[in-house]
Amino acid sequence: MIRFVDFLLVASTIACTDGPAATDHQNVDAVSATDPLAVLVTSDYEVGTLSTLTLDGVVTPDLLPTSGDTVVQAEGGRIYYLDRTANIVRAYDDRDFVAPVWEVNVGDGSNPVSVAGCGGRVFIALYFVPALLVLDPSTGETLGQVDLSAFSDPDGSPEPDSLVASPNGKLYLAMNQLDFLGTYGSVDGSGTLAEIDCEAMTVTESWEVGPNPHASPVGDGARIAVHGGDYFLPDFSGPALDGGLWIFDTSTRTLGAPVFTEAALGANVGNVVVREDGRGLLTLDDALTWEVACFDLDTATLGTPFAPQAYVQEARPGPDGAVWLVQRAPFSGEAGAVGTVRVDLETCTPGAPFATALEPYSLAFLR
Repeated sequence: MIRFVDFLLVASTIACTDGPAATDHQNVDAVSATDPLAVLVTSDYEVGTLSTLTLDGVVTPDLLPTSGDTVVQAEGGRIYYLDRTANIVRAYDDRDFVAPVWEVNVGDGSNPVSVAGCGGRVFIALYFVPALLVLDPSTGETLGQVDLSAFSDPDGSPEPDSLVASPNGKLYLAMNQLDFLGTYGSVDGSGTLAEIDCEAMTVTESWEVGPNPHASPVGDGARIAVHGGDYFLPDFSGPALDGGLWIFDTSTRTLGAPVFTEAALGANVGNVVVREDGRGLLTLDDALTWEVACFDLDTATLGTPFAPQAYVQEARPGPDGAVWLVQRAPFSGEAGAVGTVRVDLETCTPGAPFATALEPYSLAFLR
């Protein structure tokens, strides 16, 4: 599922091009099984490929053909492949892309967007379905679902967006609760963070948070970064600036005061990555320009932003303590710094982009 802001980019950048030729499926043989490895999806919004990337920038391209809207997530040594065009989820083990351990069709129009393991089960958020799908991690067999219908808005779904597994044995889900019948903004100016009992497969508690929320772990997930906000004003005249960044503590089950607000920052908060030590990075944009800034969570101080000269699609924590940015060409068409970019959090310094034939789209690290 391409989010509304991504749709604007698609409409402005998509072109009639010959896609990459499908290649034979391969194993990743050139890298030691103990070395960190990134799995990278590239895309031109119509077709794509799955490749790998080492920390020093060695790309092994075109291991698998993908759709134009496929994302990847890592859980331990496993890669979950979410094809949001074909509505398919696959599990790959041991850096072996010859064939998946299993493949599941999660339903037409369901749009799989996030995966997390908890309690010996795999939970899948389906953006247009008012439930989490629960699977057996070994076989892909359906074990049940977590009913989210109590949080649905008039369009029929609460838009379950991002899942975070916590060391406390619970699962946390951010639900966007957007109005897809009209405004594409939040229905009532807020969204929901829900706690899920992984054994009972039920929601045990929920908290109203900022509009259009997304969730990502702080370090190991004992704390959760909740961030977001509506993207545009209702008349689409400019950014809404109604969100920010909050920290949810799973031990006290409380949401702290805003670390930053979009109103104070003057831009939408996009991607957020926070390490266990409180060093973090966030992206800021107004749909026309993008900035990246590093911050200190403990002191709530933001460093001087820098311009990535690109649209930052994703930001992901690396096994080296850095943050890795997935950068695509801005919709206005400038070449920009397109590629996968490593940012050193200590100095907040970006490296040179690692380029691929198609632009990077999604990234996950095997460790």
